[in-house]
Amino acid sequence: TGAAQADKAVAIPLDLATSAVARVKGMYFATDYARGVDEADRLLKQFPKSRELAAWRTANLARSERP
Repeated sequence: TGAAQADKAVAIPLDLATSAVARVKGMYFATDYARGVDEADRLLKQFPKSRELAAWRTANLARSERP
C-alpha cells in the first residue's frame, strides 16, 4: 500500500523590488531614459533601500538630456 502524495501549491512570493528594478532596467535598454528616471523616482519612494534601483535610476539619468 502506498500513500498518495498530496499535491500542494507552493507559494512563491513576488519580490516587488526586483520587479521594479527590471522595469527601470528595461527602460534603460529601450533607450527611454527620461521615462526610466521618472519611473525610478516613483519606485524609489516605495523601495528607498533598493541600491540596485537607485543605480539604474543613475544610469538612466546619465543618459538622459536632463541637467
